[in-house]
Amino acid sequence: MKKVQSNSMFNSDLTPMFDGCVMMNENAKHDEAVMNVLAELQADQFKFRSTNYGHVTFDEFIGR
Repeated sequence: MKKVQSNSMFNSDLTPMFDGCVMMNENAKHDEAVMNVLAELQADQFKFRSTNYGHVTFDEFIGR
C-alpha cells in the first residue's frame, strides 16, 4: 500500500466548531479572517447562494 505524504493541512488535530458544521485546526481557529467569514456564514445557516450571473462581488456573496 502506498504511503500518503504527510501534510500539516490534513493532520488529526481537527476540532468541530460552529455547532459541528466545520472541522478546524488550531491555525484556522486563530485566524481572524477565517473566523469572521465562518461567523457570517453561520449567522446565515451556511446557506448556499446560487447566482445567475457571470461574477459576484464579495459583498453580494455575503449578502450585503
